[in-house]
Amino acid sequence: MTANPKIILIDNEDSFTYNIVQVIQSIGYSVYVMSYTNIDLERINVYNNIIISPGPDVPSAYPNIFKLLDRYKINKKILGICLGCQAIGEYFGAQLKQMSYPMHGIKSLISVDTDDILYKNIGESIEVGRYHSWIIDNSTLPLELQQTAIDTENSIMSISHNSYHIKGVQYHPESIMTPRGADILQNWIESD
Repeated sequence: MTANPKIILIDNEDSFTYNIVQVIQSIGYSVYVMSYTNIDLERINVYNNIIISPGPDVPSAYPNIFKLLDRYKINKKILGICLGCQAIGEYFGAQLKQMSYPMHGIKSLISVDTDDILYKNIGESIEVGRYHSWIIDNSTLPLELQQTAIDTENSIMSISHNSYHIKGVQYHPESIMTPRGADILQNWIESD
């Protein structure tokens, strides 16, 4: 377990931001929320866990996320949720593709890599809530990223960096449609 995990959540103006905060508080941790519109890279120095929130649009609309990754990819734990996951994918060279239909408020069954710390003691498949119309294109995933969960159509549902402590989940762990979401967040917070 990480001693005194200091958690900051970068809010990309998403309605789910405080649902994430609420779940983290329910498992016994505090989290500081910093608005993307007022992002302060120096202030982030004191935090060892960074969450990049969901948000509208695509990652290119949020250039400061890429600056954050430039600065902290080596020495901070980073978790991207939905838009945050897509931003991590794009940052390391993957491309996004627009889905044939939006997955807004849709529950999906996904298969997970049980060796990945996010899914410790979770099981091989779980239900998750999805709210997105863009996704990382599997065929463009760079070698330094590995997919750690997929849906029934083999779409990427989570990724992990091979060298850095950086992970992304395309689904929403804070959603009521993701029953094991609190466990996933706790696994991430408490990982070394």
